[in-house]
Parts: sequence; C-alpha cells; structure tokens
Amino acid sequence: MIENYRSGLIWKLMQRNPHIRRGLERAGFTGGWLAQPPPQQPSS
Repeated sequence: MIENYRSGLIWKLMQRNPHIRRGLERAGFTGGWLAQPPPQQPSS
C-alpha cells in the first residue's frame, strides 16, 4: 500500500495486466481505467 501511494507502481502493473483487466470486465466492471487502453511500459 505504501509503495502504491509513493510511486503508483502496483496500480500501473495491475492496469497493464491483461488477466486482471479481463477478469474485472467479466465480473461486470466498466468505465474508469478499464475504458482506456492499457498504459505502455516505459522504454529502457
């Protein structure tokens, strides 16, 4: 929770994970960040 508050890393990882996105959509969740394309991974 602290890391997510500090950098948002956990939230960003969750938004990029196709399995989590698909599961939330199948459970009936819509809108918010699910309505947007997944964020791109930062280039190294």
